[in-house]
Amino acid sequence: MATGPPVLVVGLPGGRQIPSTLATVIALWAMHDASVEEAVLAPRFQLLTNDVLRLDSDSVAAELRGRGYTVEVSGYPPVFGSVQALEIDWQTRSVTGFADPRRAAGVSYTGSG
Repeated sequence: MATGPPVLVVGLPGGRQIPSTLATVIALWAMHDASVEEAVLAPRFQLLTNDVLRLDSDSVAAELRGRGYTVEVSGYPPVFGSVQALEIDWQTRSVTGFADPRRAAGVSYTGSG
C-alpha cells in the first residue's frame, strides 16, 4: 500500500464515462509511463449496456472490430468528459498540469512552494 502525499490529482465533470476515463488516465500514467498530457489525450471508451464499446474517435475502431468487439464511434469527443490533471513532484517541488482540449477548461495552481 502506497503511503505519503499524493502525486497525481485528476478530475472531470460528471457522467457515466467517469469510471472508464479515470481508469484510462490513471493506468496510462501509473502503469505505462505516459506523461500527464499523453494520458489525458489518449483515446476514450465506454462499455454500453448492450456490450457495445463506444469510442470517442475511430483511431482504434478497426483493430477492436478485428478482435471481435462491436464498436460504435461517438464522433463527439466532448461526450467523454474533460480531464484536468496535476502531477506533483515532491522532490523538485514542481507541479505539471494539463487541461483536456475536448472541452474548454484549464488547470491552475496557486500556493507557496
